Amino acid sequence: MPPTRHEPFSDRWVSPLLELADSDPSPEIRLAALKAAAHFPLGRSGWQRLIAPGLELIRTQPPGSPVRREVLAFAARVPLVTVREQLCDMANDPDEPDRDAIANALAEQGAPACIPALLERAAADDPDAFRLLAIAPLEITTLTSRDVLRHARGLNPDATFWLALAIGRLDNFSVLDDVFSPAAPLPTLFWGSPWTAYDRIATIRPIPDRLRAALERLLARLDRPDAGLEHDLSRALRLTVWAATGIADAEGSPLPPPHPFGPVMAPEPFRSDRPIAQLLYEHLTTAQPAHDDGQVAWVIAHTPSEDLIRKIVALVRQAPEAAGVRLLDILGQTADCQAGCAPTPYRGAGGGAKPQLRHVLIDDRMRSSARPPSQSRAPAPISRPRNIAFDMPDVDILAANRAPSGDAADLTLPADRPRSSPPASRPRGVTIDTTHLDYQTASRSAPPVTAATDERHVRARILHDAQARETFVAGAANVIRCWIGLPEDDGAASSDAAIPTVPIPRQGLELTVELCWGDQRDATTLLLPASRSARSGDCDLHIDVPAGERYVSAEIMFRYRGRSFEVVRIEAAALPPGEAAGPRDALRVRTQLSRREVIAVDDAQPCNSTLVFGPAPGDPATAQGKPGLRVFDGSGGRNYALKSPGKAIETLNTVLFSTEKSLVRRLAETPGKEQCLDAGDEEVRVLLRDMARFGAGLFNQLDQQGFADPGERIQFLSLDPDLILPLEFVYDRGYPVDAARLCAGWQAALAADAKVCPACGDAPLTAAARRHAATVCPLGFWSLRKVIERLNPDAATGATAPTKNRRSLPAIDSAVFASSDKVPADERTATWESIHERIANTTLARHWDEWYDAVQQHPRLLIALPHHDEDGLEDFLEIGDASLGTDLARLRRGQIRPEYVNPDGREPGPILLLLGCRTGAESELGYVQVVREFQKLKTAIVLGTLAQILGRHAAPLARELVAQLVAVSDPQADFGTLMRGVRRRMLARGYLLALCLVALGDAEWRLTPVAHPVATPP
Repeated sequence: MPPTRHEPFSDRWVSPLLELADSDPSPEIRLAALKAAAHFPLGRSGWQRLIAPGLELIRTQPPGSPVRREVLAFAARVPLVTVREQLCDMANDPDEPDRDAIANALAEQGAPACIPALLERAAADDPDAFRLLAIAPLEITTLTSRDVLRHARGLNPDATFWLALAIGRLDNFSVLDDVFSPAAPLPTLFWGSPWTAYDRIATIRPIPDRLRAALERLLARLDRPDAGLEHDLSRALRLTVWAATGIADAEGSPLPPPHPFGPVMAPEPFRSDRPIAQLLYEHLTTAQPAHDDGQVAWVIAHTPSEDLIRKIVALVRQAPEAAGVRLLDILGQTADCQAGCAPTPYRGAGGGAKPQLRHVLIDDRMRSSARPPSQSRAPAPISRPRNIAFDMPDVDILAANRAPSGDAADLTLPADRPRSSPPASRPRGVTIDTTHLDYQTASRSAPPVTAATDERHVRARILHDAQARETFVAGAANVIRCWIGLPEDDGAASSDAAIPTVPIPRQGLELTVELCWGDQRDATTLLLPASRSARSGDCDLHIDVPAGERYVSAEIMFRYRGRSFEVVRIEAAALPPGEAAGPRDALRVRTQLSRREVIAVDDAQPCNSTLVFGPAPGDPATAQGKPGLRVFDGSGGRNYALKSPGKAIETLNTVLFSTEKSLVRRLAETPGKEQCLDAGDEEVRVLLRDMARFGAGLFNQLDQQGFADPGERIQFLSLDPDLILPLEFVYDRGYPVDAARLCAGWQAALAADAKVCPACGDAPLTAAARRHAATVCPLGFWSLRKVIERLNPDAATGATAPTKNRRSLPAIDSAVFASSDKVPADERTATWESIHERIANTTLARHWDEWYDAVQQHPRLLIALPHHDEDGLEDFLEIGDASLGTDLARLRRGQIRPEYVNPDGREPGPILLLLGCRTGAESELGYVQVVREFQKLKTAIVLGTLAQILGRHAAPLARELVAQLVAVSDPQADFGTLMRGVRRRMLARGYLLALCLVALGDAEWRLTPVAHPVATPP
């Protein structure tokens, strides 16, 4: 189905979009229409027609409202000189309430008029000012590099990097040489995806010829034998040159030639002949569509632009507001496909082409008053000529904020809003007020930029027979209607905590809403609008309250891409019909968990299910409910009972961990090769059999209650810090018989990252095999088959989480190691030597003071093998020799502070390997609580075991774990997947404790491979 040839793009094709932007009753739709139109290759008249509805939005929207601020930022990207000049005047107007938004938007576009204010921000120690100065055309001013350098005081590596590019515009390359010298620190900009860093740096284009030549000289120097740069700095330099000059993409490949605008055929997996309307309708209404919005844009990109715009605008006019905004965003992405600047539709394949960074300004002033370019190098603003007229509405955006605002308009329409008639037409063809105003630099007292806050709460009311109530009706069907919005005096209940402020995508955030109450469940969806004052749509959840019930405490979870976003409890009395409610009976909404980080990474791997472990909701007048497991998988929460997890941990310790023999491994037949699991050894067989029996017991408790497999990727939340569920230990391939041996496919199962054992398959077990399994299959253990993201809500708020611009943790190039003398001396020595051999910068801490000093240097990996014990009322972690004295050897629980992990809360935090050890079989459950304390202190990942292990086992486990982490080679794999692979390789080498290894933290982290020196030929 090759696309046919079509005539060149015409500005008139966007007319349906501009009519929508001019007449739609929703400000969000009007703004989305303008943004979509801006993706097309408009000419001078097209941009002039486009900005008219935008100026009207600026005039009519309340000052300070999200829509007005977003329109002003959008206007800064419109490449018309007259618009740019008026925005500069507004940014300098002390009566303009949104001057900060305008100034920031102009600075991001490199407006010369912003340079004086940026220098003032640099003088006030604003590190981001240097990034914006690197974007600005400093070379056209009278500034010298000394004028910029005098504001550079105590800069971090990132600010120094941007300073180097800024003064490079002024022909000073000394800082640039320092940034890429062998001993220079790596800016955090380069810690994550190369595409992210590339896009960030590319915003400084175009650059002066001399800066370009200097960058190319630095790049050429890398090929010399004496370059001396480490891998990370070499990579950073290449990315900088490629991005700033545009000679290559983030992978070093030449940029593709310009693509003529027009219909384009998507790659084969993304082609479809179905009508656009049908395809888009199904995409927006399907709970789990086959493609994301960007991929759908590729699917429809073969449609001629004129037809594409007309058909999507027709759909928008019939759709609810949120769906309309999303449709217009898809249209803009489709235009990028047709322009040849859209990212690849293959997800996980890196970045791709991006839209033009900045449009070239169009001088739309009258020719009679247009001036030639100024020869001055002063950073003065462009003066506006007087009395310019062209065909635009009568709008004075300078005076828009001075008009009486009246009551703030409601920015949200009902979900099925009627498409009302357009507002009265406005006069056209009249003169804009362009009276000249002298530009003055904004003073330091200008209001600072403040992030918009989100005061929306989860809100709810009870319905019975379509009537609102404050309590449930016993013996009847009830509806819980909930939504997210601002608190109002409307009789509905609001949660006790606001939804955390998060950068919600402009198309809104689609959430799955799931109810769990006893054996009842329900599920639906809602869309949370990006506007922080907008109300989401309603979602109704149904429960039947038994006649004898007197209290309802239901758990409701809001999930984004299968991960918990917000968890609340809906609680109220259940009263017989006609009984009056008391003062304490009314509906309450209690926040259990807020996890805003789940939307920070928009390409995160979706979780199949979220599991919550802890006491089930119950009547507060009675004792707390017994611990249980709730599973949320998109169809509503299911509740399962679990018996005595504390006893299970005790059994795990005394029976499995406390063997008096060393781990049994068979040396390789060839010297120098890796040792491996000795599957024929009787002790290995018995240990694996008993481990599988223990895990099968956990699984059978759930299976007897109708438990279904929760999927490959699981988010696991433990609400009670005193209870531990060894989820990683669950075994679902039957209860092994006494003579059970490892299956025939165990080696292949552990060697490959496979979901299914080649020998055992994944067919459901028969009843006989469930009772008496003849073999033990490694992939029957969940820790070896599933990706488990274990989060503790009480600690998660203090942990480091990945973001869109910071997906990867830094390479593990530094470490600190400490051990208790309870670990045998030969094992301590072997572990230290192994770590020192694999990691370049390592420190051996003999006591906690030396650990404290080493951590001040921010090592990437912290490894501790402490002895855990208690003395009186407080427990402690002990390292070194006890003869040192308790002040040096012991870190008491009350002393655990950030200075021992991440002194100034840097992002991202370090990886902590904490293997608490003991000398006897007595279990000390308090150890797990100590591990949680460390997770709160800005750690990215905390690795440990389900409980303490014997000292003789802790050291070899630490050695193997460090070896596997340092050997990571795939920079795109998420940490959850990597951790599963680490467990498999460790078990294959005979480390049976790998089954019990747990990771606390976000599974979406990625690890940066460690750079290994390349041997230079003689």
